[in-house]
Amino acid sequence: MEIRKNAVDFSDTQTAFSNKSDKELKKTAWLFKMMNNPSLVKWGSSLAVKAVQWNLPFAETVVRNTVFHQFCGGRTLLESSPTIEHLAEYNTKTILDYGVEAKSGELSFNGVMNENLLAIDFASRSRHIPFICIKITGLARFALLEKIQNSAPLTHDEQQE
Repeated sequence: MEIRKNAVDFSDTQTAFSNKSDKELKKTAWLFKMMNNPSLVKWGSSLAVKAVQWNLPFAETVVRNTVFHQFCGGRTLLESSPTIEHLAEYNTKTILDYGVEAKSGELSFNGVMNENLLAIDFASRSRHIPFICIKITGLARFALLEKIQNSAPLTHDEQQE
């Protein structure tokens, strides 16, 4: 098999994980092992969401030290900067993804829109962020998006929305 120059080689795990310490790799392996247990994911994610909603004292710490640490660079763009720079040292680009979706109401949709505009501006100032991810369900009602997807006729109000 011929590999193009600069093509990504997903079998080269030594390069792919060169930015991780042995401790980080062991923690990541443990986390993914847990995530491969459907019952644990089903019940654990439900409990985690409830614990965060109820402001239980341990909830944020548990989430922050497990899935958040693995998949997020920070809670704000500025807080993400050290992670972005660390990844860049290993020639790894960053994708900004504002993780809010399925909101309701114009106030929420406008808030998500503003966060995405900030992310676009932030990304435009960094050669390490080639693009951002925007979740459309954070910008419009699910039912409206479903009607558009199904090519259903929209009311005047829905068109304005």
